[in-house]
Amino acid sequence: MGTWLSRPFLIDAASSAFQVPNLNLDGSDTGPVSPFTATYQQYILIFTLSTKYPRLGQMQNESIRSILDEVETWTNKLPSALRLVNPETSWDNTHPQVSMQRLYLYTFIWTYRLGLLKSYLTQPAKYLMDPDSSFFRNMAAEACIGAIRTASELVDTARISNLRFHFATFALFDTGTIICSAILHEGNHTLPSRSDLLRHLGQAQQYLCKISRVAHTANNSTTLLTRLIQALPLSSQDKTLLHNTSDDSDSAPTSTSTSTAQESTLVTKAAALTGNNNVLDIEPWAGDATDPINLETFDLDGIQQIWDWETLGLNIC
Repeated sequence: MGTWLSRPFLIDAASSAFQVPNLNLDGSDTGPVSPFTATYQQYILIFTLSTKYPRLGQMQNESIRSILDEVETWTNKLPSALRLVNPETSWDNTHPQVSMQRLYLYTFIWTYRLGLLKSYLTQPAKYLMDPDSSFFRNMAAEACIGAIRTASELVDTARISNLRFHFATFALFDTGTIICSAILHEGNHTLPSRSDLLRHLGQAQQYLCKISRVAHTANNSTTLLTRLIQALPLSSQDKTLLHNTSDDSDSAPTSTSTSTAQESTLVTKAAALTGNNNVLDIEPWAGDATDPINLETFDLDGIQQIWDWETLGLNIC
């Protein structure tokens, strides 16, 4: 279980099972879900997977498929207020923490899938020609889009004081850097959902800029992601897509509680924070794609401890 939590030497015992507490504070099944429900649901998934897969190493396609199936089974058992398809939203207005929990869990699901699949985006495309790799590559692209969508909604749902919470920042930053790696390694514009990925990369950049007003981590993450983007070999058409954060595709599901009008407002607000639609208020990087980006010059406030940058194939040292 410790391996799944990135702490393999702290929790590493087959006998670590314990009785799950009942989180219904009043002992009733009526009313909104407990504030701890999202955390409890994560525990169920992680404990199930750590029991079946106690050692994570280089996974074969069969293991990845099996784990993804486990995740799908788990999502189908989520409480009605947190489910992915047609969630129960009757408590959203009176208990806004319910919608926040839902978006948090959605973002967790997409980033978890992406963690399993990102190697299919961060390797040169010439090594991913078999049908399984093509299938997982498409799934990884879908997970990138879903993670940025839901993390962006989470930012707009959270109170300003909660934007210091690292999860939304990390989801936007990590997914953005994975897309950068995917574009760098795609070869002949073979990246699946390429236009959508570029638009969502721009959205991740804009929302990180939004959080940076209140969170030091997001401020430096925005600067680093922007420099990575500037180092990419993008055409003028690519740059247009990057700055066009409106989304007309249906490639990834999102919360049914957000309307089209609300999404348009979010895009407008994020763009306004940058001064205009195309330029972020960040000093341009004077280097080029061949210049290494030195992490020692960036204070990522602890994110570098969990950010798996060495597997991205980017010019970072």
